[in-house]
Amino acid sequence: MTANQVWDSLLTLVVADIDEQKGATAGGLYAFYEANKEQDPGRHRANGGSGSGDTRAKLKELQQEMLSTRTALETATGDPGAQAARQGCRS
Repeated sequence: MTANQVWDSLLTLVVADIDEQKGATAGGLYAFYEANKEQDPGRHRANGGSGSGDTRAKLKELQQEMLSTRTALETATGDPGAQAARQGCRS
């Protein structure tokens, strides 16, 4: 997998509606990258995609945090269109 493919995959996993994002800053993603770029890639393959309970719990926690942050940003910027789109994407 090339670096571009890894980056695209990371963005797709972190930002649910990446193709709809326009003009948004990627500061959080860059911070995540900087914090994790030295990590051993093999540690991600060690789970074999099974996703341990701790991993799933952390994922759920991060998804909730991302949703809260997105909601706060939308409220602060007064973007009701983004709020409606987000509500329509909830599963």
